Amino acid sequence: MIRRAIFTGILALLVAISAGVGPAWAGTTGKLTGRVTDQTGAPLARVVVSAEPLGREGAKDAAAQTETDGAGRFVLDELSGEAYAIVASHAGLSPAVAPHVKVGTDLLLALGGGCVLRGRIADQSGTPVPAFSISCRLGTP
Repeated sequence: MIRRAIFTGILALLVAISAGVGPAWAGTTGKLTGRVTDQTGAPLARVVVSAEPLGREGAKDAAAQTETDGAGRFVLDELSGEAYAIVASHAGLSPAVAPHVKVGTDLLLALGGGCVLRGRIADQSGTPVPAFSISCRLGTP
């Protein structure tokens, strides 16, 4: 009798899975689409678009990443979370950030103009430092 109950439970689970019904903790699976432009609205090709999952501390969701096509369009699919932080970046331009985007959204992201950093790195005596690195972050710490 116990074997029959176990068999019936397993069979019911397999039927539910094949019908596309998952457990409540499975979350949303879907995609994000969008277009990336410059400040004038012209489409940008070969922009890297990344998605980092939000709101599921300790979840094992992997970040998704893709590039825009010639029309500036992108698709991030097979996303298992419900909301993501989206970053679009391209060399020489300021990135665009959408901090909280739900799966199923169609985005329009505009990259800002780039900037130039000029200066001189010296020690306390004014002598140029022969080797150094500079890091930049989005936002404020």
